[in-house]
Amino acid sequence: MSNQKVSSHKHSKVPFWGDKRIPLSAVFLSSIATIIFLFFLVSVLAFSRLQNFSAIITQLTEESVPKLAISGRIVGKVNQLTYLTEGLTRAQNEVVRRVLFTQLQSQISDIQLLALDPNADPALQAHIQGLDLEINELNQLVKSRLDIESAIQDKLKSIYQLYNQVMIVQTDQPMSNRIIDDTNWKIIFADIVAMSSRVATLERLTEIRQIERGLKEQINKLAMLVQGLPDNQRNDATTQMQLLKKLVIDKSGLVEQKITHLRTKGRTTGRGNFVRNFILDYAGMSEYRAYQLNEATLERTKDTTEQVKRQVSVLTTISVIAILILLGVLYLIQSRIVNRLEKLNSFVRDRLAGRDTPLSITGNDEISDIAKSFEKFALTIEKQKQILEEISLSDGLTGIANRRAFDNRIEHDIKLAIRHQWPLTVILFDVDHFKLYNDSYGHAVGDECLKDLATSVKKVMRRDQDFFARYGGEEFVCILANTNFKGAKAVSDTILQTVRNQAIPHQKSPITDYVTVSVGSVTATPSQEQNISPIQLLKQADQALYEAKEQGRNRKVNMRLQ
Repeated sequence: MSNQKVSSHKHSKVPFWGDKRIPLSAVFLSSIATIIFLFFLVSVLAFSRLQNFSAIITQLTEESVPKLAISGRIVGKVNQLTYLTEGLTRAQNEVVRRVLFTQLQSQISDIQLLALDPNADPALQAHIQGLDLEINELNQLVKSRLDIESAIQDKLKSIYQLYNQVMIVQTDQPMSNRIIDDTNWKIIFADIVAMSSRVATLERLTEIRQIERGLKEQINKLAMLVQGLPDNQRNDATTQMQLLKKLVIDKSGLVEQKITHLRTKGRTTGRGNFVRNFILDYAGMSEYRAYQLNEATLERTKDTTEQVKRQVSVLTTISVIAILILLGVLYLIQSRIVNRLEKLNSFVRDRLAGRDTPLSITGNDEISDIAKSFEKFALTIEKQKQILEEISLSDGLTGIANRRAFDNRIEHDIKLAIRHQWPLTVILFDVDHFKLYNDSYGHAVGDECLKDLATSVKKVMRRDQDFFARYGGEEFVCILANTNFKGAKAVSDTILQTVRNQAIPHQKSPITDYVTVSVGSVTATPSQEQNISPIQLLKQADQALYEAKEQGRNRKVNMRLQ
């Protein structure tokens, strides 16, 4: 493999610098020196052009810019007054009114300070004073509107409290003491409360007057109903009716307060529109004056612009040349260092992930040296890893798979059986009276006996998916994929007969004069519903092996998973 990779390097594309070794330090130093030189050159040229440009800017900043700046700040402050005034006009509670009014006063104070600037419009001070008076009057109207709205809510609350009191009294009194015509009383009283609630939400005076007439008619009906009550009930009913009348239709009642609210609200809206138009007029005037000032400034800068264009053109040409050189340097760094480092990183990641990626890094510098060294190191590690993996999964005595390999394989075969829905068989067998064999013939002969048994039984495993391993000591295990109970019995018989046919002498065996084995197997069909673990299979197979020994050894016991 390494020879093929080396030969492929010889036919790789040769970079434009050839095979000559160029250290990365030389590439970095030359690149940094070039960048510093370009930066210095552009800085010197820019500084000389900026000196001329600075003189032009100074002339503008000492005359026109201050006036433009103060005018722009004033316009910005005035525009903010527009939004704040609209918010004050529509304020829904006392907290919002106070916050907006405080902000308006703060903005006016700022504008008054700006008006004192020598570059500000002399007429600004008079306009601001008039605007301050208008905003104060608007604030008083909004405060009156909010006070009336609060009083309306208080009236509604009192009406609801009286309604609850009347309903509780009507319900809690005994039948003999209740007001006559209990149903009519409730209906009329509830109708008056509902009409009062509607009054609080209306925004048209004609609708309020219409409901006011209806309220008076309902209160008169309630009064007539009260007149028909017994003397012991008439006084309380009259008191409640008079209180309801006072809360709803008297001069200080809900209806009159709602009418006053509509009038105050209209005055507030009108005053707010007036203040808003006042601010917009002044803002438009300020913007027009700023426009005139800006036009004059542009006219003065027209000549200087031509000079700046010529200077910028020269500087741009020099900058473009410097950028092209810089791009060339960056391209060199990208192709010479960055791209090759990315290839090296990809190569290292692929080799670490186990992918056999060929080395495609060319050149004759530190990066290519690292790549070649890593390739040699990776090949060495892969060989060592392969050797260690083979050692870790093989039994040192018999050469077949060991217990660790079995543990890895059984998990895989269970999942495979679940996916294909086929039966899985595990066979466990060990040598009968092997301790007596070792004691009689010695451990060296015992090891040879185990190797002969492993070699002969391994030939029984004819399919590629059949697995055979030494489980421990004189115990062996087989995994037979896609093998049902009948097949398990057949393979068990074959194992027994294969060992018998070897006729390995065992004079100390109480069974026969040759080596025998006892076999136990379990067959199961795993599924998604029946989660079968390796422990269950081994436990059942070991139980079958135990029963074979109990029945006299040199035999098999086959079971289905319970």
